[in-house]
Amino acid sequence: MFRRFQNLTFLSGILLIIILISIKIILDKYFQTKQDRIRIGIPIKTVEQRQALGQFFPDNREIANANYIELTSGWREFFTLQQAGLEPQLVLEVNKQELIGNQFHTLKQIDSMLCNFQQRYDSILTIEQIGESAFNHLPIKAVKISDFPAQNEDEPTVLFTAAHHANEPLGIEICLYIIDYLCNNYQQNQKVRQWINKTEIWFVPVINPDGYQLVTNNKSIIIWRKNLRDNNSDGKFTPEMDGVDLNRNYAFNWGIEGDRFPSSNYYPGLFPFSEPETQAIRDLAKREHFSIHLDFHSAGEVILYPVGIDSSGHDDEIIKFATGIARHIKKRGKFSHYTVAPMNNRVGQCSLWMYNELGVFSFIVEAGDSYFPAKDEMNAIVQENAEAAFWILDKIS
Repeated sequence: MFRRFQNLTFLSGILLIIILISIKIILDKYFQTKQDRIRIGIPIKTVEQRQALGQFFPDNREIANANYIELTSGWREFFTLQQAGLEPQLVLEVNKQELIGNQFHTLKQIDSMLCNFQQRYDSILTIEQIGESAFNHLPIKAVKISDFPAQNEDEPTVLFTAAHHANEPLGIEICLYIIDYLCNNYQQNQKVRQWINKTEIWFVPVINPDGYQLVTNNKSIIIWRKNLRDNNSDGKFTPEMDGVDLNRNYAFNWGIEGDRFPSSNYYPGLFPFSEPETQAIRDLAKREHFSIHLDFHSAGEVILYPVGIDSSGHDDEIIKFATGIARHIKKRGKFSHYTVAPMNNRVGQCSLWMYNELGVFSFIVEAGDSYFPAKDEMNAIVQENAEAAFWILDKIS
């Protein structure tokens, strides 16, 4: 009887190990699919390449006869294939289910809108070029709205930014909406007039013009989020090697966590503030001494607040502020509001640098529950997020 119990215990232990191993395999596969899955094309030019590919993908029968093959893989597999002497290429494919529609403004349309604002509302609005992009040298423009926009007044300052990442256009639309609302309502709306008269309100709607232009021109949402930094110095845009994740390029805890391969979606650059785009934000922030900063991203319906290394007791206050922002933005199709959560402290993000280096209450707003919502849904998301911006202006003016 005891031996039977021992055998059952042993078998139960073996079964438990098998179950745990199975769960690990399933979870590993799940998280692998949740990470960067990319579509790659591989030309097959020689017998040696065909044999090597056969070893990497033994179950793929197309390799035996094809001169070119497309596969879905991760960046690690991409680099392994590269090191093996093969020539994997990133396929810039269009996902027909999630095309970027005409509801999102192109870079040319944004520039035209800003010029129009400047001409019509020059008494309360100025536009300044604060830098240029890394590859195409496109201008990075900052918009200032105030009752005396050409002057530097002793007033609270707030900054709204968007498009650190090329494939996150919702933040751009939110910034444009807020600018339009403030300008059009200044004369007749007493509250708007108070905001503009008592604060200096800044916007950088497109931090990453190179990347955003690439994404909108290709009408593709693939995986591109970086700028177009020429990492391999070949003088042209090479998707599999180029680009820096601008929201990993700031100087606070830069490079502590993240993939250091240039092909990674999260490549932080060669050194902190290596990119002219992040230098432009750095210099503007140091010059203007912002009190509040909202950095719009997509997606997730969450307000992320920075946690300080030496926060001087501000953590409770900043959590309360983040909660106030979240309370003014409803989740799509739900009665609840945006979630509040701390940022990961181990990456070189803009908000972490703003808070820890300059003392700015800086938040990431992950707007919406998808990157490229349809027009009606986009308009609702934009208006809901603008309400949070108006709450901030109400609070500090």
